[in-house]
This record gives sequence, structure tokens and C-alpha cells, in this order.
Amino acid sequence: MPASTIILEVFSASACNRCLNAKIQIQVLLERLNVSLNKTNNAPLGCLICYLDVDVVENIDRAVELGILTTPTIVINDQIAFTNMPNMTELEDYLMNLLSANKSNKG
Repeated sequence: MPASTIILEVFSASACNRCLNAKIQIQVLLERLNVSLNKTNNAPLGCLICYLDVDVVENIDRAVELGILTTPTIVINDQIAFTNMPNMTELEDYLMNLLSANKSNKG
């Protein structure tokens, strides 16, 4: 993956309704952002922000390593970013700031 790729993981539990709603909202947001970002940068359609759905029970060791205590928890680039579901504007702003920082660091 390119250095500017953001990895967004949603740690969730299968019986968690808030988690299901969060995952759906995040997937819609990321699909829109990735399409928009690729058009803006005249880049081939790719994954500038990659989404991983992580079951907290199946990945308990990773969850403990990161210090995850609640679901849904959003981890971005191996750091806990949100321990509850932010509104989509807040999440979008957070991701766009990360992308801007990555772009500035490249050159």
C-alpha cells in the first residue's frame, strides 16, 4: 500500500446493533471519500482509506494490545481514534486532516 494509505479498523461485536449501524455509515462514507479523493488526484480508483471490520472476540489479543474496552471502537493507523461512534462530519474531518498531513509529509 502507498505510504499515504490510511487503515481504518472498526472493532465491533456481532451482537452489537450500534456496531452494525456504525459499520454501515463508515463504509458509505469511505466509499464516497475514496471515489472523490481519487477523482481529485486524477489517480486510478484505489484505496486511500482502507476499511477493516475486526470482530473484537475473534481478535481479542489485538484488542487487548490496543486497549479497546468498548465497541464500536475506531482505530486509525494502529491508534485508537474514537471509542464511540462519532458523527460522520467529525470522522470525515479527522480523515481529511490525516490525508492532508500525509500529503504534506511526502513533499
